[in-house]
Amino acid sequence: MEAMMETLSPDVYTSIRKALLEQKRDSKNPFMHAFGDIDAAMENIQNFWRKGQAVLFYDDADKKHLVGLLIFDVVQYWWSYDFFLSEVLVLNTDKKFHGFGRIAIKKLEELADTYKCVGICSGCILEKNAPLVSNMYKKAGFQIATSNFVKDMRHEV
Repeated sequence: MEAMMETLSPDVYTSIRKALLEQKRDSKNPFMHAFGDIDAAMENIQNFWRKGQAVLFYDDADKKHLVGLLIFDVVQYWWSYDFFLSEVLVLNTDKKFHGFGRIAIKKLEELADTYKCVGICSGCILEKNAPLVSNMYKKAGFQIATSNFVKDMRHEV
């Protein structure tokens, strides 16, 4: 599995957009289904690209076949002087490819080391199978520290 930081080509853009549309259309993913804006997502992804905070993953057998995307940020939280690597997005762009989450976690660990981060903060707010993803992170040595709480305010008066 080769990971590359590079510019966003038209083919890559199309693959990412298609994967995001699948997430948006899936009612089992209520947060993305209700609030997701694909145009905004693609614009933000391109901004992360320009800042060098996105990594593409290609199939070993076919170096042109995109299987996933990782977007990250290096942050300093209000409660620490240290830097942390923040997972922004892990997106599998090929549903036939299994194990992408584990590969992305390994890359997160490498990036945390590169950027001298003391920890990694990850989450899966867009995930529809939270137990599966939670187990994947736990197997990689992560622990659940907090929960995300979401409230739809569009209908509040």
